[in-house]
Amino acid sequence: MMEPFLSQIVETFLSHDQLVVESVALYGSQVNPEHVDFWSDIDLLMVLGQDAQLDANWVEDILSSVGEILAREVFVNPPQLTHRCVLEFGGAIKQVDLKLCKTSELNSIIAQLGPIQILVGKTDLTEASISSPSVPPDSQVVPNDHIDHLWFLFFQSIKKFMREDRLIGLHLLLEVLQEFLVLKMQERDRKYQTTIHRKGYQEKLPERLDFQHLLYHKKEAILTYLSHLAEELDRALSQEVDGYHSRNTVVQRYLKDSRIALANK
Repeated sequence: MMEPFLSQIVETFLSHDQLVVESVALYGSQVNPEHVDFWSDIDLLMVLGQDAQLDANWVEDILSSVGEILAREVFVNPPQLTHRCVLEFGGAIKQVDLKLCKTSELNSIIAQLGPIQILVGKTDLTEASISSPSVPPDSQVVPNDHIDHLWFLFFQSIKKFMREDRLIGLHLLLEVLQEFLVLKMQERDRKYQTTIHRKGYQEKLPERLDFQHLLYHKKEAILTYLSHLAEELDRALSQEVDGYHSRNTVVQRYLKDSRIALANK
């Protein structure tokens, strides 16, 4: 028997005229009770009829009728839609990761999700669930313009810090650092041969990038931090991106020149 929150979501989706939900399945931690903890979200797969219309606004309306949406992110990639949200339901906070797809996309979707538990609808979903979670490729395809933009943000952050615009400088630096972490997560995916990590491995930033060294209010200290970040970022890009052209030498030269310019002010 489904718990009240899950039951209400499923029933509300099934009663919607236009979506035409054919099957509903659980995936993720909810499939194995041993993996469920306080922070677990409810991962739901909704399979729609091939002729059904996939409308993000309908999904939003349905979820809003179940509880108040406090936070959300939505990805639309027809014929697939992902709606991740935090709902208030009966005084409790519930997190939902909802995926909707057409029947034609079912096999590729389930191959990424791993084991599923059918709640409603067709039982032939089980056959597809035998597929293993996708294994990340040996190298990532990252558009050159994305890499160029990343280094552009890096150079802009140097300028902002040197001109004492610490808010924008820190904003840009953290955006670069976020992209560095994405590269490290891709490296981890390859190491463990899966994109699904229920728990982390107590990873840390490289010691010299630890936030205790991020003394953004001191120009010499932030230049040192940026120098270390440039080396780590350049190394990660070299490892993760085929054909990457290193920028580290020229970046380090610019940072050295920035120190000279700073000393001469």
